[in-house]
Parts: sequence; structure tokens; C-alpha cells
Amino acid sequence: MIMLFALNVVYNNYPWKPIPAILKPKIKEQIILIVGADNMELVNQLTKED
Repeated sequence: MIMLFALNVVYNNYPWKPIPAILKPKIKEQIILIVGADNMELVNQLTKED
């Protein structure tokens, strides 16, 4: 489930805001693995709360 959320956020199929707060840290870890740790600007953009 965490990986599905992460993939959907990365491919802009699902916004970050409605994801349950308890899952966000684990999903963010998966997003970092998908886009690469050297691309933190993209990670921050994808996990923006607005």
C-alpha cells in the first residue's frame, strides 16, 4: 500500500495532502528511493502540503 501511494504521488495521480499523516513518513522514504536521494528538490515539491 505504501509503494502504491508513493508511485501515485510521483506520477501525479494522487496528491500528497489527503494521505493519512501516519503513512506520510514511510511514503516519503519510498519517494526518495524512487526519485533518488540526490533529487531532494523534487521530493520536497512532491510532498508539499499546500
